[in-house]
Amino acid sequence: MRFTEAFVKKYQEQQLQARSSSTAKGNVLTSNTVSRKVRILGVDTSLRSTGLGVIDVDGVKLTHVASTNIPNPAKRSLPDCLKHIREVVNEYIMMYKPEEVAIEGVFYSRNLKTTLILGEARGVVICCCAEHNLPIYEYSPKRVKQAATGTGTAIKEQMQRMIAAQLALDFLPQEDAADALSIAMTHSHARIGITPGVKL
Repeated sequence: MRFTEAFVKKYQEQQLQARSSSTAKGNVLTSNTVSRKVRILGVDTSLRSTGLGVIDVDGVKLTHVASTNIPNPAKRSLPDCLKHIREVVNEYIMMYKPEEVAIEGVFYSRNLKTTLILGEARGVVICCCAEHNLPIYEYSPKRVKQAATGTGTAIKEQMQRMIAAQLALDFLPQEDAADALSIAMTHSHARIGITPGVKL
């Protein structure tokens, strides 16, 4: 599905209106969350391709700072994969200095091994962020898709295109990086009361 320019513009206007409305009502996490600029790191955890996305939030304005994914080839062992994820996440935090972190909540797969491996990758990311004393917030996969595209069932390409449009990017971010950016954007909504988040 390809979005028309008119559709994207209308959706962006709706998001800004909703955010402005919530701000006016004082529906915020804390008294100073909206008034100050904040940098958010979004993380979409997986063993083979963890996504990272950093945005700046200034009121209702969102700015893309950086995004990437952390590839781990199939031949790399589990311990080495987890070590690589930790190293890159640590480098990203030191380089971009986020103030808050948003991650996707655990989803349950019919494959128990897959669920356990995802939990291990997620634990590494949480531990790394905790070592930097960063507050960490969690959002369900469905909530992230709703915040990014208005629907909880969006496909990958829809997510990529809407994220690119909302952040005024002249490129489509890599799939996992786009997911990470959408998680960060979901947290930006939560900061002014549009979507609830759970602090870990």
